Amino acid sequence: MFSIKRVICLLLMFFLSIGVADAKTVRFAILSDIHYTTEQKDIEHSARNWGRTQKLLDSAIDGINISDIDFVVFLGDNIDRSDENLLNSFLKKIRRINKPYYMCLGNHDAYKISGISKEDYAKIVNKYGKSRKYNSFNYTFPITQEIMGIVVDASFPVAPNSHGVITKKTMAWIDKTLEENSDKKVLIFQHFPIKEPYDKKTHNIVNKTAYEEMLAKHSNILAVFSGHYHREKIIKTKDGVYHVSVSSLGETNKYQFVKITYDARKNKVSDFDMDIFSVDFLEETDPEQEEPQEEDRNTENDSDSNEPASESSETVEK
Repeated sequence: MFSIKRVICLLLMFFLSIGVADAKTVRFAILSDIHYTTEQKDIEHSARNWGRTQKLLDSAIDGINISDIDFVVFLGDNIDRSDENLLNSFLKKIRRINKPYYMCLGNHDAYKISGISKEDYAKIVNKYGKSRKYNSFNYTFPITQEIMGIVVDASFPVAPNSHGVITKKTMAWIDKTLEENSDKKVLIFQHFPIKEPYDKKTHNIVNKTAYEEMLAKHSNILAVFSGHYHREKIIKTKDGVYHVSVSSLGETNKYQFVKITYDARKNKVSDFDMDIFSVDFLEETDPEQEEPQEEDRNTENDSDSNEPASESSETVEK
């Protein structure tokens, strides 16, 4: 016969196993606004760190390759200007990443006037790509059975522009994709933020209101990740969606590791954490000692939130 203690232990183990099965954790790296460049004239002209982006990128890749993350997302402005030679050099360098990686376009990457068209950009990426073939930069990719990624292209196609725009075609595609995958949770990746980390109206999505209204119809979005502003900030909306702005590797020497745990029973993110790593390229050090150093985050928390902030500091939208 089973003792009462044994029955209790078995029941406890059963319910704990259910909780573990219902909690799905994904880990990934984000590299944004690398502004990769190789040419001496760019190095001399740049007042930022863009002239040293080759070393910065090498160091970030070293950190990624020794990590336990699942995949990498490049959030746009991968190269400093739309140039075929720069793109080829950049793609050759990131081929040594030992994880799947996915690419988003920023406002510096592809434009027809004096640069590479989006179509040609995709063809060049496909020559080196390891994770997927690109016909468009609006696409989805699987993360787990329960979670998928949606990559959104909001860059202007003809000329460089610091604004973003969600075209009618892209808007309809996102709406349809979210509807058709309503049984899955979604992470959205795009260069231009919906919730800007600070007020700079020359850098926003011009039809942001319509875009927000469309996204609000769907309850399966866990988080939206964006770059463009070169600064990190986390904003959590009332409905529990995380809007995450990330740092620039090219300007601030930083890249991010993100961990998200989704609790299916509670239908919410139970744990969100973003580790920010800073690359110090100014000192010549032994390569064996060049592991990335984790940096403390310095973001805000709104005490009026109905829920306590997670371990990752954040602003909660009122």
